[in-house]
Amino acid sequence: MCPGRCGARATGSSPHSSSPCGPTPEETRKKFARRVLGNTAGGVVTALLLLAHPGPYAVAAVVGVSGALAYAFRPANYTYWALASPVLLLLLSDYGEPLPWWAAAVRAGLNALGGCVALLATRWLWPGADPRAGQDPDRGEGVPRP
Repeated sequence: MCPGRCGARATGSSPHSSSPCGPTPEETRKKFARRVLGNTAGGVVTALLLLAHPGPYAVAAVVGVSGALAYAFRPANYTYWALASPVLLLLLSDYGEPLPWWAAAVRAGLNALGGCVALLATRWLWPGADPRAGQDPDRGEGVPRP
């Protein structure tokens, strides 16, 4: 049982979380920022790749390398996975013809817009939530909550 979390069990916690009960608000904010920045940058990179009109062998090489690197480095930093996902998604999608470059730019823009909407919704739904709540102001550390 997790203390202070309404008796939640620790068995379902994320392997990437430092808390046995699940991610902390700070971990959630970091992952949110990594997801938005990584997907937006990945969309821009994909748009540049699509502007070059790569052939099938080049697409296969880019997908293989970016997929392998994303899987290899995801445990180190979630940003690597978020950066590679638009590349994999947009280059592997089969629409009968190659996607135009602006499809990736639209994805990057919509991702940034979605991040802003999520941030605004969080502030609207939980207006009194202080991101520093639970920290000892003298030591800058988390204080156990009752």
